[in-house]
Amino acid sequence: MAAVRVIATTERGRSLVAARAFVAGERVFRERPLIHADPTAPLGAAGAPRALADRVLARLPLGALRESCAREGVRYPLLVAQMLVHSLTASVDDGAGAGAPAAAAAAPAAAAAAPSFDDFWAAVAQLHAHVPQPPPARWAEQYALLRDAFCAPEARVRGAEQLFAPGALDERWWRATLGALHANLVRTDERRVALLSVGSLLNHDCEPTLDFEFADDDADAPDVPSFGARGVAELRARRALRAGDELTIAYVRPPDAARRGGDGGHGGGARAPLSGEERAQLRAAHGFDCASCACASRERPPR
Repeated sequence: MAAVRVIATTERGRSLVAARAFVAGERVFRERPLIHADPTAPLGAAGAPRALADRVLARLPLGALRESCAREGVRYPLLVAQMLVHSLTASVDDGAGAGAPAAAAAAPAAAAAAPSFDDFWAAVAQLHAHVPQPPPARWAEQYALLRDAFCAPEARVRGAEQLFAPGALDERWWRATLGALHANLVRTDERRVALLSVGSLLNHDCEPTLDFEFADDDADAPDVPSFGARGVAELRARRALRAGDELTIAYVRPPDAARRGGDGGHGGGARAPLSGEERAQLRAAHGFDCASCACASRERPPR
């Protein structure tokens, strides 16, 4: 991708910088998201038979997990449950009779039952994962609820006990997966989130250098196994960029909110500092505070 370069920073890990100059509003790069979905809504998946996945999901006793997520105000465990079902049913014949996924006794990245999703799970495994230490107690509780749902007799998931065995979909895998989702999913509107592969290297700034939006025309975007809405993420320069400028987005605000902070377009004026709630979200999901000029000036004591 000649438009951007990957660099290593001393404080923020890997990052993307512009490989050349861009004018305000110019597209810097585009990519098809690995996920673009509302975590609370039924999830579609490219390459997976939707009807079969829906039947398996209907059999899974996920009520306790839904209650736990509602109580804690979280959505991602339910998103993972749906992704597992879709990837495990991807290569199962919808008319095969039993209608249960041929679950492999291995992590999804190596699941023989769903080779089309190997790249998806491998990409998720490569993402930076922020796992708080110690991990939140609810993560262990919700993992147990997910495992129990898949292993329940009424779910009729063949090989479920082996699927959740140590070294496969165990608690270590669960923490890494949730940590990757928390650290890398970005809001695209009031309900939907997206997971980008190259875009996951973009660092946060509440005065970002990039805007992103989703276009329906994705004919020239690389095809990858994906969950949720089709389309492609387009990252455009908010202002004129020079070669070497760091490329950043706002992690905790959807694109519309990002643009409202400026002049309503890609040029973008000064952004308002993050609210207290947004700063708490950033700290919980990513483990750091915003160090942008806007937020730093708000924290600076008056003279």
